[in-house]
Amino acid sequence: MTPIYKDRNNQSFKKYMEQNGQAGGDAGNPPPEICRIGVKPPVFSKRDPDLYFIQMDSQFRNANITQDHTKYDYVVGSLDSATLTNVADIVRSPPATEKYEAIKNRLISDFTDSENKKLRRLIQECELGDSKPSQLLRKMRDLSGTALNDDAIKVFYLQRLPDSVRAVVSIAEGDLDTCARQADKMIEMGSFNSISAVQQSQAKHDELQSLKQTIDALKREIREIRKVDQHRRGRSRTPVRNDGRQNRVRSQSQVRKFPVCYYHHRFGKAATKCAKPCTFSEN
Repeated sequence: MTPIYKDRNNQSFKKYMEQNGQAGGDAGNPPPEICRIGVKPPVFSKRDPDLYFIQMDSQFRNANITQDHTKYDYVVGSLDSATLTNVADIVRSPPATEKYEAIKNRLISDFTDSENKKLRRLIQECELGDSKPSQLLRKMRDLSGTALNDDAIKVFYLQRLPDSVRAVVSIAEGDLDTCARQADKMIEMGSFNSISAVQQSQAKHDELQSLKQTIDALKREIREIRKVDQHRRGRSRTPVRNDGRQNRVRSQSQVRKFPVCYYHHRFGKAATKCAKPCTFSEN
């Protein structure tokens, strides 16, 4: 593979150019194959198309590429099929001149968010995550553009910081950059992590204790309900048995007081037994 020589003052580069002067061009213009190897197009960013072209222009300058059609070819070759459909008309019928500028302007125009959409991203999507507070601040400023000043950005910025960091930074003196640097130091020290961990652990402990107390209370209520139910069932059965016995005893005692015995009182003339005293008579 042909080596890459980015520094034209390098002795190896000069020696290579001297050896390949006729096939590769003069020392002021490196051969095309070196330019092709030196350019590595990045992945196109639909959220930040301007950053993509900033990278491309930087690589073109380093590779000394100035031809319009060469820049155009690099950009077209680096686009995925979904993005390429947005410039299909340009690709199928490219203009005679300024092809690179045509495709560049189209992609930036199609994918660059409006100010309103950037503000929505700032409010809804900007979170600290694994980033430093200073990195978050730069991202929020980039999205806000000229729509918000630092005082307005600070309101949204402080909401994204951990509680322990926000409590200190919100009362700190200095501009927003100073607050961000202070937040960086606090997070690097890890103080807020330990505080947050303790708070979360305590919250989980309290939640478990509350759940345990609720379960215990439910168990006690179930036991009480069962006791009451058993007591009610016992009371409902006992009177029936007692009343039955009392009725039988009462009926037997009443039978004994009658002039006739139980058998004649019950069966009359058909009784086969008689219990004395008995005054029963067939008449």
